[in-house]
Amino acid sequence: MLLMQVTEFSCGGFTVGVTWNHTLADATGMAQFLQAVGELTRAEADASSVPSVTPVRDGRAVSLPLLSPPVVAAKQWLMLDLGGQSLVYLDIIAPLKLIDRIKSDYKPGYCTTFEATAAVLWRCRTRAIIGDDPDGYDMSTPAPLAFTVNVRKHVGVAAGYYGNCAVAQLAFATTGEVAGAGAGDEGMNGLVDLIKRAKGGVPELLRGMTAGGGAVDGMGEEEIAAAFGYNAVMVTSWRNIRFDDADFGGGAPLRVVARWQQSTLPCMALVSCRAATAADGERLLTQCVRAEHAAALLAEVAHASCA
Repeated sequence: MLLMQVTEFSCGGFTVGVTWNHTLADATGMAQFLQAVGELTRAEADASSVPSVTPVRDGRAVSLPLLSPPVVAAKQWLMLDLGGQSLVYLDIIAPLKLIDRIKSDYKPGYCTTFEATAAVLWRCRTRAIIGDDPDGYDMSTPAPLAFTVNVRKHVGVAAGYYGNCAVAQLAFATTGEVAGAGAGDEGMNGLVDLIKRAKGGVPELLRGMTAGGGAVDGMGEEEIAAAFGYNAVMVTSWRNIRFDDADFGGGAPLRVVARWQQSTLPCMALVSCRAATAADGERLLTQCVRAEHAAALLAEVAHASCA
């Protein structure tokens, strides 16, 4: 359920590796746990005052809905049929100037950094998969964006709850709609709108799952399974989770990285908390394309940055 490993180097630096199951904690809960471990590590005189956040584990305080049968079936299909895909690991920087342009050009109102970054990654990845022959690609193929949502505020958990309290929400569009979002940054408005609507639909998602519905009304087992093929991409944001606040005595970590088990989430991208420097932009830790599409993805991100 939980495994931690500390590796110390001859230079005096060290790494802390953590792997865990979501039945134990979500990313927010694990960040809280690691911060508490750091506080206990640094406590020299009086350990009675740490951790600073009292951990809460009582699952009875959480009213998360059970997964409906179609969602469970889709997850099983993912694990059985897509686990053999070889997805390459890429560490990408989405430049700050690109993200700021998308945010400033979003006409309907305010656009968050997550929405702008997820939208441009969604478009770049979809275009990379299509390649140089869009006429030979079925542009009506679903290309959904899935993203994780911390629903603590929706289900009324107590402060300090560190168990699993995350669900996945979906923004649906066809390959043609995503890839053809527009050459300029204003063309990203439609994708940002889709992400915003999906975020706004989280309360309805929770109510529907409680009532036994699927992740999206009207979607059956086969439709959900098809939606989670290679054309789908999962994005999760660690920007506000504070993994980089964990201090085990050596200060804030220089770098936070992630690896995923490919058999459970074959198409995944992570919007992380740190770039190489604060001014560089948003750091994307990705395992979301096969080797044959890796160069095209990097080229699409570079092209979007220069547009």
